[in-house]
Amino acid sequence: MHKQDELQLLFYFTAVYIVVFTLVAYYYSNYEFMLYTLILGALLFIIVKHHDEMHLTVPVMLGNSLFGLFHMLGGNLYINGIRLYDFPLVTGLIRYDQFVHFFGAFMVVAVSYNLLLPHLDAKVKHHSFLLGLLLVLIAGGIGVFNELLELLAVIVLHVGPQVGDYLNNTLDLLYNTLGSVVASIFVISYHRK
Repeated sequence: MHKQDELQLLFYFTAVYIVVFTLVAYYYSNYEFMLYTLILGALLFIIVKHHDEMHLTVPVMLGNSLFGLFHMLGGNLYINGIRLYDFPLVTGLIRYDQFVHFFGAFMVVAVSYNLLLPHLDAKVKHHSFLLGLLLVLIAGGIGVFNELLELLAVIVLHVGPQVGDYLNNTLDLLYNTLGSVVASIFVISYHRK
């Protein structure tokens, strides 16, 4: 299968689950996730329109699509009455929410690397620590922006119980950081090759 065919198939897959989860969120009056599906839809439009300029590979596009799917599942799927985002993957250590934050930060680093690589000067390209630090800081900034969107949902849509408290916010940022560090190590080892 050619790259364009793979990307088109991936686009349809992503568009379908965004529409499905928008309808599910609407049916259950889950206004928080209706907001998130609008944001995902806007991001999908931007990526489809500019993916060549962004130098995004099919695996990176697939990872981003999976991240969106994981996010939509987390807020709309319930297991034994527990929202998937609140479901423990390792009791007392990691919930599904934290896995999604880890994975999302990993994907932010992958996208950032692809966006930045053509524009980096030789000094940064050949200095692994600087490149890794830059990627972690970019992912951290985007993670903070995501938390601000959650704050907006709390203030405007009154979804505080779904979003979580200060500890949840801090754990989100911790797992964002862990995901970005692991991704940066992976990207740096790939970059060296």
